[in-house]
Amino acid sequence: METEVKPTYCVYLEIDPYLRQWIIHYCGGVIPIRFPKNSIENIHLENGLTKLPAHIKPDVATPTALAIVIPEFKVKSPETYNYFPKAAKYELIKCLRKNFRLDLWNSLHRFGWIGKRRDKLIEAYMEANGIEVNDTNTNAILKIYQRAYKTFLENKAYTRRNKRSKNSRKKFRS
Repeated sequence: METEVKPTYCVYLEIDPYLRQWIIHYCGGVIPIRFPKNSIENIHLENGLTKLPAHIKPDVATPTALAIVIPEFKVKSPETYNYFPKAAKYELIKCLRKNFRLDLWNSLHRFGWIGKRRDKLIEAYMEANGIEVNDTNTNAILKIYQRAYKTFLENKAYTRRNKRSKNSRKKFRS
């Protein structure tokens, strides 16, 4: 007896090459990718999916687009709810970029790595996370890290928080 194979419905996102490669690596290296069950990415998918309007043609795959499988949700079947509008794509891409920045920051900003060359650290990060090492990707990731580091320094997160105030110094003087 043959089993019936369901057609796979996908959402296609046009994103930067480094982000595309990182997501593919993060999700197991299989294309089209499937986000982990109950992940924030799947929540964005579920919230954004709607029925395909009559006047709009469905998205088609392109060589640079990231294909994401639409999973079965309790309330939304992919056969019916398979349209992902631009606003929903924007929110999902924003979520993916935030996840990338968090992973990059957590991987690169360690006290043991202070004083080492950033370009070498970023190349090691790229190799460990399935991102092709080329000038475009390296420069993009370096810029993201530099912005995060600048924000870190501007917020003075590195300063001691237990400095005594001027008023507390007066108490100890006689």
